[in-house]
Amino acid sequence: MPYPDHTQKAIAKCWTMPSSSSFCTYETLLFSDGTTSCNCPAWTRRVTVAGGRSCKHTRMVDMGIADGAATSFMDYSVFNAAQQQQPERKDNNAKTKDGTTDTTSVGKFKRRIV
Repeated sequence: MPYPDHTQKAIAKCWTMPSSSSFCTYETLLFSDGTTSCNCPAWTRRVTVAGGRSCKHTRMVDMGIADGAATSFMDYSVFNAAQQQQPERKDNNAKTKDGTTDTTSVGKFKRRIV
């Protein structure tokens, strides 16, 4: 069974979680579609019969208590929302209703493009 492709998903939030058995830290990700991922051994090595994955870090995210358990976190949903709400670019050479081309400014001069 192929692994899911997380490279094309937008990250909504990222937590740095401490290990309970060593001095390691793990990154737990929440993607914009609601799925989670972690780089701890429990998440990377265990797969359920249905093909899903889970670890205590992703379960904390699902329960909504990950902010308190993490050493740090970053909310990327603010950046993702800003990218989606970028203003549309205006085409300076757009055709008018009568089929002629608008005037456009080139440097300091304005000229009519025909």
